[in-house]
Amino acid sequence: DVIALAWEPHEVGSKLITASFDRTAAVWDVEGKTDSPLYTLIGHREELSSCSIDYTGSLAITGSMDYTSRIWDLLVWEGFYFQPSPTTNKKSVK
Repeated sequence: DVIALAWEPHEVGSKLITASFDRTAAVWDVEGKTDSPLYTLIGHREELSSCSIDYTGSLAITGSMDYTSRIWDLLVWEGFYFQPSPTTNKKSVK
């Protein structure tokens, strides 16, 4: 089940990111060239609660119920920053 989504139109190609209860985020090509995600982002320990994508379409951020956020490089399809926040009770990203 999808809990959150974010869309960023871009002249190079529009991307949509969805955050799910299965602890993954999926990046989609909204121009409809495929019905499968371009990539699935895996790394959170609990279900996701939010997601966002930057205006260039090259970075995404996900927030999880495990009180962490991750920044993902969508050009190389990997996470490069992990931020635990156990005391701030943050489960949302913008």
